[in-house]
Amino acid sequence: MNGGDRYSNPFVDGVRSDMFLKELNRTRQNQKYFGVLGLAVLGLTSLALVVTSSMAVADKKQEKADVGLQGILPAEVPEDLSEAPEGLEGKWAEWDQQVGDLLAKLYGSELTLEQQQQTLAALQTKVQEAQGQAVLADYASRLQRRVEIANAVLKTLSVDVAAVKAAQLKAQQNKLAKAAAALKKYLGTMDNGNGWVDYLQLNELQKELKNSYSEVELMDLLKSLKKKFEERGALIDAEQRKFFNRPQFQNLEKSIRAFLADSQAGPAKIDSSKVREQLTALVSNLEEYEATESNKNSFEARKAYAILREELEGGLEPLTSALRNNYFNYNLRVMVAEEFMNRLIHDSTCETGPVVDCILGAYVTGNQATTTEIGVDFKPSDSTLRFDLTLKGVTNSETSGTTNQATIYTSGHHQIWGSKEINFDGDTFVTQPA
Repeated sequence: MNGGDRYSNPFVDGVRSDMFLKELNRTRQNQKYFGVLGLAVLGLTSLALVVTSSMAVADKKQEKADVGLQGILPAEVPEDLSEAPEGLEGKWAEWDQQVGDLLAKLYGSELTLEQQQQTLAALQTKVQEAQGQAVLADYASRLQRRVEIANAVLKTLSVDVAAVKAAQLKAQQNKLAKAAAALKKYLGTMDNGNGWVDYLQLNELQKELKNSYSEVELMDLLKSLKKKFEERGALIDAEQRKFFNRPQFQNLEKSIRAFLADSQAGPAKIDSSKVREQLTALVSNLEEYEATESNKNSFEARKAYAILREELEGGLEPLTSALRNNYFNYNLRVMVAEEFMNRLIHDSTCETGPVVDCILGAYVTGNQATTTEIGVDFKPSDSTLRFDLTLKGVTNSETSGTTNQATIYTSGHHQIWGSKEINFDGDTFVTQPA
């Protein structure tokens, strides 16, 4: 045993070699078994993933699309609108509760489009009710801004680009027709006017303008007239060139250029998802700006508005108006000193006259002179133009009072001064009774 070949010995290190081989074969069989089992499990897992994915897709398809302001307005009522001023009593405490309920409904509920419009109309009514209430002035102003922007967003979402473009072209067509008629009337007053009417084909132009503005004949005629205006510098006669540059001709040229520019083909449909995305960005940055007045949010709001202008072209008027009235700064701001304004408004008068009166039995006669000056005195104000209209004056008099006993001479120097506060909100001048 000790001297035999280890490979001929059925026991190797206490383990039978044939047993080792069986174990090896058994392991291979188990590998096949577990391999088949693994494939089965993998198949079931894949099937489960497919089913899960299919269910997820089905669930995604079942999700309702956002309607109107959904997804655009914040999910919660803005902090500066969540509470009205403290100390409200009576009907104004009830007003506060009603406004709070409407805001919670607008921001926190999934309202239909019609319900959103009704809620905004109700909030607008509440804003109007608060007019003239000093304690609610700031709160009502903040609420008014949100209502106007929300209404403008709804109008923007429903804009019909094709209808807007058609309306713009119709307006340009009317301007063009007026310019052509005005030029023809102007040329009719001149001896050689008919020659210019024929050269500019004004009769043909007026005829074509009565037809649809999409007619090929009209477009060809306008392009031909545009070319004539562009080449008028090539006219040999200097007097003709000068005449051709008169304002009446320039008005027609501007109208032709504007019509041709607006008639260029544009997108017939808008990218609604892009519009909603930018409206959301705009409203979000406006809300952040309300809270922080951050330049970054101001820039981002302007950026979103610029993208919307590119996408909607002329269909952004409601939103533009709301932003201009509530958020946009003016492109031009003129700063003037009070001294300069006083020079513009200043008015000085001097009145003189005799004094004839009877005072306590004395006959008084003499002369008086009164000088008055009108000016302005500006007052600090964050929201309005506030100033006092001032009146300053001096009265000098020389009189004598005569009785049967004596004559008394008097000399008077009197100063007068008055003011009236005036407020201007950009539209209306307001003052109060004395």
